[in-house]
Amino acid sequence: MDEYHDLEPVIEGLASIRKPSVELHVVGDGEYRARYEAKARSGQVNARFYGHVPHPLIPQYIAAADLCIAPYRTSACHDGIVPFSTLKIPEYMACGRPVASVPGGQIQRLIEDRISGFLFPNSVSSWISFLEKLPSREQLAGMGVAASRAVESLGWEKTATRYLEICESLIGTERVSTRKLFISGEV
Repeated sequence: MDEYHDLEPVIEGLASIRKPSVELHVVGDGEYRARYEAKARSGQVNARFYGHVPHPLIPQYIAAADLCIAPYRTSACHDGIVPFSTLKIPEYMACGRPVASVPGGQIQRLIEDRISGFLFPNSVSSWISFLEKLPSREQLAGMGVAASRAVESLGWEKTATRYLEICESLIGTERVSTRKLFISGEV
């Protein structure tokens, strides 16, 4: 919950539509957490903030969700596009959960709109529109199957190999024989 992650539009959208069946569960911490908690309380949003959760427990929280969100503040990014490759989105998808996030960059390559998740601007009006037509749990579960299939080919070894290739191309070196040790984390 920092300048790149903006829960305010989601919270305001939930406060506007007043759907008691929709709960917002937030895992993590950050400098804006207190502000988001206060906004959720004042808007009478059904929200629970868990704070920091040990990484090995995160899959349990993801598995308890029908939909995961990655509400980025694109105005904090150059050209309004999230430039970094976020890990949370493929992790959500690997757990069989559709993801709602902003269109553009790597995110748009991961999420197929209305198939494995939802892509729309992180604005109050967009969240209200989305939440008013929120798919059923059954529809979201079907999208979760598509989400997990979409990231089947991703993995830590492939990601590490790609990072190594990029680093080597930038510094102009050949692959070293310890590559597999580096990738597996045994260095």
